[in-house]
Amino acid sequence: MFKQELIDRALMEMKFQVKWLEYDFIDRAFLLNLYEHFIHSNDKSTEHYRYGAFRKILQDNKYLDDCSIDNYIELAKIDEDRAMAKAALVDLFRWKGLSDEQYKKLVHSPEFASEIFQTYHRNKSMIETISKIPISDEIIEDCIQNYPANIQEYLLYKEDIKRHQLEYIYQHGTKKRIRNMAKNMLGSRRYR
Repeated sequence: MFKQELIDRALMEMKFQVKWLEYDFIDRAFLLNLYEHFIHSNDKSTEHYRYGAFRKILQDNKYLDDCSIDNYIELAKIDEDRAMAKAALVDLFRWKGLSDEQYKKLVHSPEFASEIFQTYHRNKSMIETISKIPISDEIIEDCIQNYPANIQEYLLYKEDIKRHQLEYIYQHGTKKRIRNMAKNMLGSRRYR
């Protein structure tokens, strides 16, 4: 079998779009190695191989230009496995290699309008707010009322948290673990 025929067969059987090669996200050698693994593996779930390729893009690069990000999104949009494609988009959205401008663009992009992306963005924004400004009673109350336990825990690591704020978290924290952490802090010398 000619090499091009083998490449075409690998693309078809593993359900990779030819754009993966056109966009240089994978090369022919990688595709053929992946195909050989696919042939000899018990795992015939083609989406696992494509998802691995999406993850490799983000692992192998510290930065992607805007065009490459658009191409990544396009490949996810045209993939037939919607669940896998969404997982690939979640990985991109959470990827540390995005510039602030690229991240803002994604936040406002229709592909990232669903709740999973917007919740992540909301939580990330609150963590940034908490890290930049002194903690106010309003922020504490907002975090208790509207944010998950991991955001509430982030409050406990702030050096400027006051005793009455710890008491509020101890009384109203959404998880027992958070309330116990606040209780332990209240018992420390610093807050007696």
